[in-house]
Amino acid sequence: MIPLAALGLFLAGMAANLCPAGDRSPAFVEEWRGLATDRPWFSHPLSLAAGPDGSIYVLDSAEGRLLRLTEDGTAVSIRDLPQEGSHPEGRFNSVAAGGNAVYVNSPAANCIYQLDPEGRIRTRFPFGCHLNGLAVDPLGYLYVSGDRITPDLALPGALGNEKPAIWKLNRQGDVLGRWNIPETGAIAVGPDGVVWAATRAFEGGPRVLRRLSPFGVMLSEWELNELSRLEIGGLAVDARGHAYLTLPHCGMVVELDRQGRVARRWSRTDPGGQPLSQPAGVAVGAQGHLYIADCARSRIVKYDPETRR
Repeated sequence: MIPLAALGLFLAGMAANLCPAGDRSPAFVEEWRGLATDRPWFSHPLSLAAGPDGSIYVLDSAEGRLLRLTEDGTAVSIRDLPQEGSHPEGRFNSVAAGGNAVYVNSPAANCIYQLDPEGRIRTRFPFGCHLNGLAVDPLGYLYVSGDRITPDLALPGALGNEKPAIWKLNRQGDVLGRWNIPETGAIAVGPDGVVWAATRAFEGGPRVLRRLSPFGVMLSEWELNELSRLEIGGLAVDARGHAYLTLPHCGMVVELDRQGRVARRWSRTDPGGQPLSQPAGVAVGAQGHLYIADCARSRIVKYDPETRR
């Protein structure tokens, strides 16, 4: 039997062999270390969201905590999330913000919590999403890449789920649309309301990035050739129409331009700092800065994407 440590190194080596080479990076602005004494404490920032008021929401999955920060990293509020379910790890995996609400997915509780901007719970929706599979559009509608949780009629008291899809919900949790798109993971909504989804061309097919109208109409589809065998951890879109994808197993971020071409890819931070280790969450702030959650190093890295280094 192969020891688990050796197996982990083997799989990491395989992922590294599949990773594209990095080149230039945006201008580094600063990093917020969650274990530093002069910063709000967090240990495993897995998902990020940017609110329209300039707030940056950090989901600390290991601690079950939601932090609301300003764009310079100052803490506004820190809230402990409900500790439901029997699986401490993976209790929370996604956060999204907009429309005067914040949404957090809890796989352990089989629901998505709707919170106010300060992190207080308002209600819950019977849905579950994949990592970074939540997004809110400029009108406040919620998009979920995942399942609707339903009672299992064959097993009283048990829960089932409908086939994974992209769901569009209003603030009350009512379903306004459902789009059956194969193997969808991370999603994002741009400032223009266009929905972006990291998915597959077909079941088991090549990885693609799709752009959809708010009504689910396909606008474009870009095949991600060199990324087809890699996990995409997070997705964000800026006002220029550039998309940012994180590759956790490669420690890398990939930026695509408006035509779907790779504009750059990088793992560097500041000139003397450690490279990205496990970038997962990604968000574009109200001022256009790019925020990357490097969960393995317990930090948030901030870049200026419009300035090249």
